[in-house]
Amino acid sequence: MKKSGRTQLGRREAIGLLGLGVGLAALRKEVGAAALAPPAAVARVQGGTIIRTVLKDVSPDALRGGATLMHEHLVGGFYSSPPRQAAAGRRPTPEEDLDLIVDELMASKKDGLTGIVDAAIGRRPARSIENLKTIATRSGVHIIVAGGYYVLPIPTV
Repeated sequence: MKKSGRTQLGRREAIGLLGLGVGLAALRKEVGAAALAPPAAVARVQGGTIIRTVLKDVSPDALRGGATLMHEHLVGGFYSSPPRQAAAGRRPTPEEDLDLIVDELMASKKDGLTGIVDAAIGRRPARSIENLKTIATRSGVHIIVAGGYYVLPIPTV
């Protein structure tokens, strides 16, 4: 994208580069020089392995050929309101929230996204899981639910 005489990356290009950089750094750390080999030679998975998504268990092959983003927060309002709603001074309704998230994931899928890991702290309410199922169904993106319990560190004196 060209803007005011200088080249700027769009949001999707920036996210793609960040994901690529993080992925390559992790591969290099994990497998060393083998990270330079073609991905098919590096990413060997034992037979019978599954990835448990919010909708169903899938083979790792279902996520090959695209990007999987780690530690994202799809539900819970961790984003800015769309400009029209922000200008009107209101938060989106729950249905508008889902529509916005689905639209963004569908656009990201066109750019190569195949999966996303939705991370959270603690147990999710049933409504959040239902929303993630709706988002996965409507967007066609595999959503993996992940998380754990978090305790703030006790400050030392």
